[in-house]
Amino acid sequence: APPPKPRRPTRIPRGINERRLREKKQRGETKRGRTGRGWT
Repeated sequence: APPPKPRRPTRIPRGINERRLREKKQRGETKRGRTGRGWT
């Protein structure tokens, strides 16, 4: 079998990247809220 072509890195579209970051931030907020401190 011929050797596989080397991978060429592609640019991630900015919109997709920003959406991922927003979801990540949201996830962090959710996790932070899990420890029951603050709403006594």
